[in-house]
Amino acid sequence: MASGKEYTTDRIRNVAVLGHGGSGKTSLIEALCFVSGTSNRHGDVDNGTALTMHTPEEHAHEISIQMTPAYAEHNGVKVNLLDTPGYLDFTGEALSAVRVADAAIIVV
Repeated sequence: MASGKEYTTDRIRNVAVLGHGGSGKTSLIEALCFVSGTSNRHGDVDNGTALTMHTPEEHAHEISIQMTPAYAEHNGVKVNLLDTPGYLDFTGEALSAVRVADAAIIVV
């Protein structure tokens, strides 16, 4: 998913995507990446093709365990989408994303 483009810091936004487990955070990120054209496919959590799910544990349980970045581009701005786990066991990962985020999307 590397773009090869360079962006100045004023053209980069970091957005934490937060919500409870199973709320659709990863699916939202998949849709945003696909619609923006930064991904050529619409991945899916259920069939194991989500861009932000990498570990065998994440695929086996169909949940995010680690904070994982993806990105979309809009009007020349790179939007780093920080996919966060929704379960309390992995709160530290979500807090790490919030710490570096310029904004947040709350998925309910």
